[in-house]
Formats: sequence, structure tokens, C-alpha cells
Amino acid sequence: MYDFWITKYFKKQLKKASKKDKSLLEELRKSLKNFTTKGAISIASNIYKIRLRKKGQGKSGGYRIYILIVELGKIITPICIYSKSNKESITQEELALHLEMVRKEIEI
Repeated sequence: MYDFWITKYFKKQLKKASKKDKSLLEELRKSLKNFTTKGAISIASNIYKIRLRKKGQGKSGGYRIYILIVELGKIITPICIYSKSNKESITQEELALHLEMVRKEIEI
């Protein structure tokens, strides 16, 4: 079981996404609380992607969230969130930018 920490950087992304989907916050909380690496897709060292369902669309048309695992103390922090209906996938460059912003905030 992991503890989770939401950065200011991620909160900005989440605020924009949750305006259209009021159930997103609760779905995210549940997913982070119950996060395991078994149910996630490994993207890179300590970075995983999870799928969240979007109200009325299920997981395939829902949200994608990239998560960083900080092993010092078993903490996870979301890196970015996007709606699959708006964007099919993110590039490695985009992921690197999001990761850099989160790492600056948590100082690792």
C-alpha cells in the first residue's frame, strides 16, 4: 500500500479535467488509494500509467494518469492526467517535461 501526494502542478491539471467530470476526483482518490504496480502499465523506471473511467464512457475512453513511485517511504505522486478523448497518448518529451515539473516540486 502506498501513501500518495498531490503536487500543485498536478492539481492544476486535475482542476481543468474535473470541471467536465465531477466524479473524477473520487475515481482518482480510489485509484491512488488502491494503487498497485500489478494493475498499472510500466512506462519507465518507477513510472506507471493507470486508466480511470470517465463518467458514461468507461476506461477505454476515460483518463490516463502517469504516476511516479518514490521508493523512500512508499509514496506515489501523479505526474499528469489527460482525457483519452482529447489526446490519444503523450510523447516521451511531454512525459519528461511533466516529470521534471513534479520532481522540482518534490525535490528528488
